[in-house]
Amino acid sequence: MLNAKHAGKRRVGRISTAVNAAGIAREALIRRRLPGALPDGTLSLQYEPLRDLATGEDHGVEALVRWMDPELGQVPPAEFIPVAEHTGEILRIGAWVIDRACSQARLWSDAGTPLRVAVNVSPLQLASGTLVADVLGALDKHDVPAGLLEIEITEGTAITDMPGAAVQLQQLIDAGDGVALDDYGTAYSTLALLRALPLTTVKIAKSFIDDIDTDARAAAIVNGLIHVLQAAGVKTTAEGVERTTQLTALRGMACDTAQGYLISRPVAPADVPAVSCRP
Repeated sequence: MLNAKHAGKRRVGRISTAVNAAGIAREALIRRRLPGALPDGTLSLQYEPLRDLATGEDHGVEALVRWMDPELGQVPPAEFIPVAEHTGEILRIGAWVIDRACSQARLWSDAGTPLRVAVNVSPLQLASGTLVADVLGALDKHDVPAGLLEIEITEGTAITDMPGAAVQLQQLIDAGDGVALDDYGTAYSTLALLRALPLTTVKIAKSFIDDIDTDARAAAIVNGLIHVLQAAGVKTTAEGVERTTQLTALRGMACDTAQGYLISRPVAPADVPAVSCRP
């Protein structure tokens, strides 16, 4: 049944040698156990630092949800997030992530090391119409300035109501929050998409960044994209930086921010100060 639904619904799915029955069984188990993840306290957030290329400081982080289930073990987001979106559980999880990210931002501010926290949201959160209330409510609850929160939407996701999404994102920007388009370049990227949505930042996908230090054409494309966006008043973040030569190239292009394993892998909240403010 799950295989047929993933193939587009309104069809028959057959379990055969061509279908991974074990994978289907695992997904069914994820579906059964996921509703208990929040009440059981098995969800957590890790944080991947973002480096300001002008100052060299790690001035912000991206919050990444993790799930350690007692029966399934560590379940990658790529497995449980699609299930959560299909079942609607993503609305509860998404609101929890926003709340926990704001709570952590408050703790860092109280410790004298304020960090801007970026949070990924699902298109279903936009479609539900609850995103703005969830964000503003969490900021107010934890007394966090709006400027310390950035909402990320993924370029490859299906936003069914573009005008409605644009209204909600503009409301967040007007409130002082940042709005970023994540993974730009992974789907059918067009400048029209950049015009349709109000944005403060565009995050350039790792697939674009991979060869900027070895391929002149790749470097020219990224350099051009950075300058087009900055001319429009939109900041840029390079994703998936793994080599110092990439970082050097991005500084030469005047890219604003970078993240990736060269800077830091995602870490627990207590470990974030240890990777902040590196030269």
